[in-house]
Amino acid sequence: MLISPTQAHADRVDIDSYWMQQAPDWSPAVQNRFQQSQQQLASKTGVSLKSGHHWHVIDVSFNEATDQVIDFRNSSVIANFEHWVFDRTSGELVNRLEGGIRSRVDNPYFLRHGRDLSLEPGEYQIITRMDSPFYLAQPKPEVFEQAEYRQSIKVGNALTLIFQGIFLALGIYYFVLGTSRGRAADLLYALFITGNFFFTGASLLVFSDLLNIHQFYLTSFPILISNTAYIAFVMVLLDIKPNTSQWLYRIGSGLIILFVLGFVVALIRPNLSMEIDRIGVGLFAIYGFTAGLTRVLQGNKTARYYLIANASFAIPALISIGASSLPVADTLFLEHLGMFAVSIEVILLSLVISYQVGLVYKEKEAGLLATEEALQAANDALNTKERFLANVSHELRTPLNAIQGSVELMGQQQMPLETSRHLEAIHASSNFLVFLINDILDLAKMNADQLDLVEEPFDLDEALDELCTIYKDTFDRQQVRFLVDIDTQVPHRVTGDANRLKQILANLLSNAFKFTEQGSIELSVSQPDPNYLTFHVTDTGIGIAQNKIESVFSAFTQADATIARKYGGTGLGLQIAAKLVNLMGGKLTVFSQPELGSDFQFTLPMCGDPEKKATLPVRVGLVCDDADLEKLIDKSLRRLGIELHYKLTLTEAMANPVPDEVDHWILVAAEPNADVSDRFSGHPKAHWLVNRVPTDLPLRAPPVSLELLPCTQVTFRRLLGQAATAPAQPEYPLMLRRLYIVAIDDNPVNLKVLLGMLTRLGVNASGFESAEEGLNHVLYRQPDMVLMDMQMPVMDGLETTRTLRQRQFNNPVIAFTANTSQRDIENCLEAGMNDVLLKPIKLTQLENMILKWAEQPALNSRGGR
Repeated sequence: MLISPTQAHADRVDIDSYWMQQAPDWSPAVQNRFQQSQQQLASKTGVSLKSGHHWHVIDVSFNEATDQVIDFRNSSVIANFEHWVFDRTSGELVNRLEGGIRSRVDNPYFLRHGRDLSLEPGEYQIITRMDSPFYLAQPKPEVFEQAEYRQSIKVGNALTLIFQGIFLALGIYYFVLGTSRGRAADLLYALFITGNFFFTGASLLVFSDLLNIHQFYLTSFPILISNTAYIAFVMVLLDIKPNTSQWLYRIGSGLIILFVLGFVVALIRPNLSMEIDRIGVGLFAIYGFTAGLTRVLQGNKTARYYLIANASFAIPALISIGASSLPVADTLFLEHLGMFAVSIEVILLSLVISYQVGLVYKEKEAGLLATEEALQAANDALNTKERFLANVSHELRTPLNAIQGSVELMGQQQMPLETSRHLEAIHASSNFLVFLINDILDLAKMNADQLDLVEEPFDLDEALDELCTIYKDTFDRQQVRFLVDIDTQVPHRVTGDANRLKQILANLLSNAFKFTEQGSIELSVSQPDPNYLTFHVTDTGIGIAQNKIESVFSAFTQADATIARKYGGTGLGLQIAAKLVNLMGGKLTVFSQPELGSDFQFTLPMCGDPEKKATLPVRVGLVCDDADLEKLIDKSLRRLGIELHYKLTLTEAMANPVPDEVDHWILVAAEPNADVSDRFSGHPKAHWLVNRVPTDLPLRAPPVSLELLPCTQVTFRRLLGQAATAPAQPEYPLMLRRLYIVAIDDNPVNLKVLLGMLTRLGVNASGFESAEEGLNHVLYRQPDMVLMDMQMPVMDGLETTRTLRQRQFNNPVIAFTANTSQRDIENCLEAGMNDVLLKPIKLTQLENMILKWAEQPALNSRGGR
């Protein structure tokens, strides 16, 4: 039940109620209003809302004994108060009561300043002193009948607890939501709610009664923060930016700055904090309404709902900050009205945020759908690219396989020296083309993180010899010299990825030959640690400026555009080399100076097989005028276990008789010398190592062997008859002759080359261009092994292999394919193939693959054909 301000209880008569002015330290005594001077009587407005000490007098009489409660109307924001109850007749002090937000005296009534008065019949005067830094509204003392008071405060207290619960729950919810989603609007909204939670908790005595917190300025400072957060929240919620509404953005930013300055002023003058709050609430209410209306007119969907929430808040909020009293009910305060206004807005704004989140989720769903479609399109494009690369690889590797296979078969026949050199040029050029194809395919794989490395033992000398063979005829030998320097401690066989190593060195050497017009290019290998090898590619070319070094490792980039115009090239080589080195556990670095040349170097983890160093029984003599070449050749021979017996200059060789106790003579010069050739023509084993071969070189009988520098370990093994130092494989020829292999390839040239290689290995083989014919023959003859091309018309290699496996053919099926992607290799294995041979293949690769699967128990038990 709420008591009307005009209603008086039957046994109470209010004589008078007025404000008066007294000194703060005045000792209260019974007053007679008509004896007060005009200076002592306060104006009708009563309390100044800013700050100060205020005195109030109530004259009241009762006809019978009664229980009353004295409390305040309009507001409970009072720092301290005291009530003096006097008997007007005798002037005796009957009771003295105190309290307030700052007071440590317990409140008899929950969330209220009410104090009980038990009075006998008579006339009484109640003098009240209020002391506060500021007031939210005018707290006017009032006497209530106790039973009715207890009933009437229930509504206000229930509203306080309900709305505080709403503030607390929503504040925590939006803080957690904003933190987890990273949305500024949620966090700012949580801050706005939290500010109002602290304000109402302090002003309506929740903190003082429940938590024993008596900080009076909690009734003002949280609102300073809440006002600032609200402006920022509106700007984020309504998407107010310079490009959406420049003037709203500027006003909002200005208000935030103004509120921050107001907070600073409040720290200096705390008693002004409530006045700053009033101004701030008015400003943000006006700004919120203006912003909402403007954004509605601009077509913002969220603004329509926000405008409703703002209007629901603005009317009661402006009343609560503008009025000093609340004439509706005695026990409901302006704080309740403000809390009600904020609560309504908080609930409505929560619905607005939910609506906005719904819009965001719809947009995200649409975006996700678009992303899925784009991803599908990207996957389709990727698949198309992979198919395109696979087809390009297949179309290029297939003829290359025929070229390289034919050249390799011809190279094993006896033929004139000139013809042999032409074949070497064809082989080197086709190898270079293979490296170029691999570069393009591998770049795509590296960008997609799909490049796999192989860890297996390989012959380092053979790998380097293959590289040197590629580049022997690719540079001007009259101007440039190519050298290979391998430290004596470097093992012959190491473990790693041989193809990737060759690819790295090929790119570095290509780069060196391209930019070196005169001078020298050197490939050197050393072993700084038993588990590592260091490679250097050094040239005396144009060099690289320091500020351009990083750019040379970017795709399609060269140090200078003029270089690309003059020297050409794809600009891919160094980037591919750097990425491969990183994948293999190293780092490619370069030291370079313009006009002086460059030194590219990298170190890779490569373990070498333990080797016993031994001196081989071969007597070698060297004729050389170049000290550097003499040192390199001496180092290469010692790495083979061969010590030089004689070291002569060309002059010494011509002036003295040729010693007979030498098995081999190595003659080193820029080009062959006819007189020296005549001098050593009678020796059965004399070998020229030259930088170039003149076209008019006269032939001698018997002819002297010629090799172009650089001379690798493989070349020295062949020249000096040390092939026997390689591991003997006495069982392989017998095992190969016992096998029957079927080859299936729709390309007749490749099939012919493959059958020629199998014949050269001593294998009994049959070939078929049609997959259907090959399938029927395999099922009938049951060969020991099948070499199967993947891409064939009508029935491809995968389908053919699946059919063989379904028809219980269990012998090895080896894919013979130009498709090099990991997916293609996996498809081969999933189809039932045992292994994969990638075109173009070498005779040794084919031999190793056959021997690998011929050693399986299933084949050995068959006994071959």
